[in-house]
Amino acid sequence: MTRAFENLNISEDPFLLEKGSSAKRFVRKFGDAGSTFSEFGQKVLSHIAKEKEILQGVFLRCEVDGGVEKLKFLAGYACIKLETEEHEFLIGEGLPGQVAKEGKILNLKAVPEGYITVRTGLGQASPNSLIIFPVKTGDRILGVIELASFHEFTEEDEKFFSTLADLIVDQMLVFINDNENIVNKIE
Repeated sequence: MTRAFENLNISEDPFLLEKGSSAKRFVRKFGDAGSTFSEFGQKVLSHIAKEKEILQGVFLRCEVDGGVEKLKFLAGYACIKLETEEHEFLIGEGLPGQVAKEGKILNLKAVPEGYITVRTGLGQASPNSLIIFPVKTGDRILGVIELASFHEFTEEDEKFFSTLADLIVDQMLVFINDNENIVNKIE
């Protein structure tokens, strides 16, 4: 079943549209959200990459595994499969885990050479900046998105991603509720 971003509750009030309006316009262009969590994650990253000149990205979903909260790979953009899909982070572990723990955006404006390698058919290079932001509702972390770019992320980008994260939450909750309903029906 394909879903639209029907639950995003974007107001037509001009005052409300002013705050975070570029993120809200971005979501309006998005269209359907896909039929699975991973399709949704992939679409989010692909659209962000086009809008913000992202070289690589990863969307990590927070899951409870054996009573322990972990961030697990949901989707990637221009990532090497072997380097990303097997990674998982405990809350507080690594940069994504720390962002999940603190619930705040991390904007690294000077990524060390060799930290991440972006590969193309023409060559490879390290990105100049990295931004990692939580996707959360209240104090509950649903995921973390990590993005790399050759350009430096600005304060305006931070605001864009913060607003976008709030909008992504609504759709993630739809998928989470659907999955819980399926599990309850099976039990």
